Amino acid sequence: MKNHLETATVFKGTSKTIQNELLQVMLDVCHEKIANEIKEAKYLAVIADETSDVSNQFQLAIVYRYISNNKPVERFWLFINPPTHDADGLSDCIINELKVTS
Repeated sequence: MKNHLETATVFKGTSKTIQNELLQVMLDVCHEKIANEIKEAKYLAVIADETSDVSNQFQLAIVYRYISNNKPVERFWLFINPPTHDADGLSDCIINELKVTS
C-alpha cells in the first residue's frame, strides 16, 4: 500500500471516500478477528465506560477482556454514541455489540 501511494501516477486512492472505505475495511477485519477470538474464549468480560468528548458528544467506549492462546488480552471494540444516557440505553448498546461478536 505504501509503495502504491508513493509510486502511483494515475490513481492514488487518497480521496476522503476511499480513505474512509479503507479504514472501514480494516475495522471490519479487526472486528472479525476479535469476534473469532471471543467465540473461542471460555470467559468474557465487558468493560464499558461513558464520557463526553471535547465537542460535548456523549460516548460509550466498549472493551472486551478474555483469554486468547492462554494469555489475557484486552481489545478495544468501539466508541458509540448511545441514543439515551440512562441504564436501559447503555445496556441496549452493550447487548447489541455483544450480538455482533456471536
